Amino acid sequence: MGRNSVIFLHPTLRHLTISCLDISEDIVPYLSANQNKTRLQSLTFDECNITVSALTTILAVPKALEELTIGERMYHLSRDGHAPLGRFPAAFLDALALQKDTLHYVKHIGGVGLFGLSANSPSLPLDILPNLRKLEVGSSSILTRFLYQSNRSTCSLDLHVRIIQSYRSEPDPFEVESVLLPSVLLFIRQCPHLDLVLDCAGGEPEISLADSLQLEELAIWKKILAHLRSDASETRKSSNKRCLRILISRRDGKIPPYMYGEEEPVEEVIFDSDSYDARSRG
Repeated sequence: MGRNSVIFLHPTLRHLTISCLDISEDIVPYLSANQNKTRLQSLTFDECNITVSALTTILAVPKALEELTIGERMYHLSRDGHAPLGRFPAAFLDALALQKDTLHYVKHIGGVGLFGLSANSPSLPLDILPNLRKLEVGSSSILTRFLYQSNRSTCSLDLHVRIIQSYRSEPDPFEVESVLLPSVLLFIRQCPHLDLVLDCAGGEPEISLADSLQLEELAIWKKILAHLRSDASETRKSSNKRCLRILISRRDGKIPPYMYGEEEPVEEVIFDSDSYDARSRG
């Protein structure tokens, strides 16, 4: 990106989307000396290689960033030796914390999250973002790992979490695999409002779904539903009850970034705990 990074210093720009660029330490000389905070409200990186030091430098510039999307390169070209943000979990959270008072939406799509943590890694809580209202993460995001390894509820009652489980015709050999239903059972305990999106990018969505939701896993489904019911019975306020939705995202082979005018994926809800609860009570 180099000297093009001066776009981050624009005094009146409110919304910025950048796709398919390598963003690294060469931007630091152009931004680090800046003393004036910008009015940027939403920032999106789509299919971008970005280093943790570059992200830290960029997030120090806005006065009050509200929405941040970080889509690391997953589909286009190669990573060219780029180390994913998940390799540096503490520094990644420190970068996000630069906008902790105003961020209410964060999305992170990135691979190799598992290798950023070990059995001896410290607990890195997501409550460093006290005003976060919606968190959207890929199943291999380091932020998903924080939820997965937590032994307590890390989410506030009004935080909505979307976890995107990708099924690609040519999967990334370094991407962390997760077992679907046990993960749902764990995450629904941590996240009061959970959307699980099955991203079928190539191949037959029905095949991917059948592989993930097998009948022999019925016992796990029973535990999930029992947890939802017990939570609903114990919670007087319907606005606070635990909710789970499972969706299929159909992309018909299309890959991000979705440019202006291009058709975007369509999501279909295949399970909604609210609807299920209404039918069971009826």
